[in-house]
Amino acid sequence: MQVLWLSFVMIPLYALNQQLVYATFKALDVGGSISIHAFGAYYGLAASLVLSRCADICSCGHHRSHRKHAELAGMFRTYCLPFGRCSMKCN
Repeated sequence: MQVLWLSFVMIPLYALNQQLVYATFKALDVGGSISIHAFGAYYGLAASLVLSRCADICSCGHHRSHRKHAELAGMFRTYCLPFGRCSMKCN
């Protein structure tokens, strides 16, 4: 249900972003890759901020320390380990 609401909000905001980039700023973005990726990055950050606040309100005082450590470990694995593997293969 959250994804449905996020998509209903995202589509008009993306159309507004396209209008802003092309008509107002008169930016040349061949293929639209800069505008879609910049919009996706900022929209994803805003959506995660809003949804995490909703999760904090709905948690009713449960401790999230274990979940936070799991998220940090997942972030470490996602960003750091591929570089380690790449450097091991190149040697």
